[in-house]
Amino acid sequence: ARVVLPPLSERSAASWPSTGRSPAPAARPAPRSRDDERGAQREGIRTTRGRDDELYARREAAIARTASWGRSPVTRSLSDFLPTGDEALDDYLRQLAGEPDNYGLAMAIGRLSAQAGRAELMTAAYRALIRSGQSIDEITEELEGLVDLVDNEKVQRQLYRLLGDTYSKQGRFREAMAAYGYTFSR
Repeated sequence: ARVVLPPLSERSAASWPSTGRSPAPAARPAPRSRDDERGAQREGIRTTRGRDDELYARREAAIARTASWGRSPVTRSLSDFLPTGDEALDDYLRQLAGEPDNYGLAMAIGRLSAQAGRAELMTAAYRALIRSGQSIDEITEELEGLVDLVDNEKVQRQLYRLLGDTYSKQGRFREAMAAYGYTFSR
């Protein structure tokens, strides 16, 4: 059996324990429309709808954050970047959309993006290559070479993170930790 207590406004003073405190004053009824709710908020009255909306917004934001952990902007697909504004890069991306297993083209897109300072596109291209697991040694060499060529700090941080990913995929955990350390120290 479930015990349901009457609202505080309907309880008698005799039903309160003898703590010397009186029951809380009766709350005003919740406003019915949005205009009533806004007026109540101006007057400092806390409404159930406003509280529910706030809780709903917080919950939705938490869900969005959790969902974004699985699919962050860094892990977007390469076709999400069209158009980039660079005709050659757009052509390569369209071609890669038609041939998703074209390893060399994905490497070229990653290199062009790194040199152009497009960190997100570069990261998406190399991350797809790393996930495929093909020629990790070649990807590692490519990333090590790009780290020395690129002057953009944001791109360099992403390169070190990708380098850490390739090192850990190869089982080179000390080098991976050093590469990850670079990304977090800057």
